[in-house]
Amino acid sequence: MRTWLCLTCTSLSYGRQTPCYWFRGDSDSVLIDEPDCTMIKISRRNLIDQLALQLLRQAGVLRQAGVPGIFPTPADRLVETARRAVDDPDCPFTNWPGWEDWAKRLYAGYQSFGQPTVRIPAKVYVTLHPFPNDQNLSRLCQAGESLLPRYLTHYLGRVNRIRAGSSLQPVSAEEVRYFALRTLFQHNQFNIDMSRLKLSLGAGLFLGDKYGRPIREALEHVVGQSSRRCALLILGPDQQSSLASKPLNCRNEGLLMASGFEKNFGILSIPSTLNKNWTFANDFLTGCHYRDDGQVVLNSANGFANFSYQFLRHDDAGYVFLLPECEHYTYQTEVELIDWPTTY
Repeated sequence: MRTWLCLTCTSLSYGRQTPCYWFRGDSDSVLIDEPDCTMIKISRRNLIDQLALQLLRQAGVLRQAGVPGIFPTPADRLVETARRAVDDPDCPFTNWPGWEDWAKRLYAGYQSFGQPTVRIPAKVYVTLHPFPNDQNLSRLCQAGESLLPRYLTHYLGRVNRIRAGSSLQPVSAEEVRYFALRTLFQHNQFNIDMSRLKLSLGAGLFLGDKYGRPIREALEHVVGQSSRRCALLILGPDQQSSLASKPLNCRNEGLLMASGFEKNFGILSIPSTLNKNWTFANDFLTGCHYRDDGQVVLNSANGFANFSYQFLRHDDAGYVFLLPECEHYTYQTEVELIDWPTTY
């Protein structure tokens, strides 16, 4: 049985007090029961957000007045900055920002006036190439394990007036992963970039390529951070039929739903094992690599509903990006995939 972290832990759902939005097909039900999944408290999540922001600024990664940001995210520089902060007894950025910091930010905003505006392209392109692995995330998780306890102890000790020399604050694995993802996706810069793109599977590929993240994490973050109605279904090979030359079934590995999607449609009825009668499962089983014009009818909490979907197969996993049919909204940039074969 494969388990998933909650949406708050994995997809950076800031400010939401929501239950898990990960669903998986088990028999006829797709709702996950996660007794070991712990939600991150909003107060601690805000502190982790602040630490990630200070780390990005200290490393010189974030975009500032007249200075563009660094892409993809330089994990080596962030890890080195975090290491120096741990070794330094007077860490320069683990303190909560005072009025001097806010004055510097205000002056930087004043300097940005009169700067040449950045032209936003109407269309961007993503070519087929190997996407990065997940080593940077594990390295930043290790840095967070050393940096987070000290930062939380320093701040909470000052607020709660805990005497100096007290034991360090314990941190959970979800908090460490949250810090690493928040840092690698450069705080709110990911949301700013995503808001300019047309909501699609290509947007996740483009952002993953820009920030140097794997396809799966980028697509999960697009769905988790989107204010529009969308969902991501992940397909995998069925263990029982994988030995056959032509497998007849595939497995529902998980369903991630944006908050607006879940509010309008509720839980989609998708079984754990899918055969070729399901159109996106047929794409997966017949060797389709990419498709952007799929149509499917799914049973939701409010009855049957029509959805359009985009399909991508990568590293033995199938990604189905679901959108309600006839979904209209404004956007500035469209993502087009080039050199992507439709079949293997």
